[in-house]
Amino acid sequence: MSMKRMVAVLVIPVALAACSSSSRHTVQGHVVRLVGEGSQAANAYAIAYQACGERTLSSLAKRVGTSSTDPARVAAVFARTDFVRSARAAGTRGCLDAVEGRSASPPGSRAS
Repeated sequence: MSMKRMVAVLVIPVALAACSSSSRHTVQGHVVRLVGEGSQAANAYAIAYQACGERTLSSLAKRVGTSSTDPARVAAVFARTDFVRSARAAGTRGCLDAVEGRSASPPGSRAS
C-alpha cells in the first residue's frame, strides 16, 4: 500500500471527525495529535500509543470488541481493528507500551 493511501486510511476519518482547526483534534472525546513522526511505523506507533494511553484497559477492550483482559491481546486486536496490515506491528507495540505504562519508544528512536 502506498504511503499516500496509508495516510488517507489513517488521517481522513480522524480529519472528518475533527472538531477543531488547531493541531489537536478531538475525536469522540479524545485528543489525537496529527503530527508526522516520520515513517509509517513511527506514525502508527505514536497514534496507537496516544489512543491507547487515553483509555483504561477495560474500556479499550470494550471499544475493540474483545472480552480479553490480557494487555498484549487487547493491543493486538486494537491494531488489527485500526491499522493497515503493514502498520499493525508498530501499532500493537505502541498500544501495548501505553497500556503497560512504559515510556514511548517509537521505531527509530534511540530507546527502541
